[in-house]
Amino acid sequence: MSLSSTFLNEIAYKHGLSPDQRKVFLLRFSEDKDYEEIAQLLDTSAGACLKRMGQVYRKFDIPGDSRGKESFLQ
Repeated sequence: MSLSSTFLNEIAYKHGLSPDQRKVFLLRFSEDKDYEEIAQLLDTSAGACLKRMGQVYRKFDIPGDSRGKESFLQ
């Protein structure tokens, strides 16, 4: 499910996402890209993208180490 990039930018700003976190967040939720695609676009690794998303979840106060955080965030 893709969300409006304008809306996502607003909430990214409110939650204090860094520029790198914001890029991954927007590509994931606005453009519905998977982590491999995001990594290629940002010239990094999928692992680095996952790490950034982990930081995003913390900034949104989504706890835990298990799956389901992405659905909760959406």
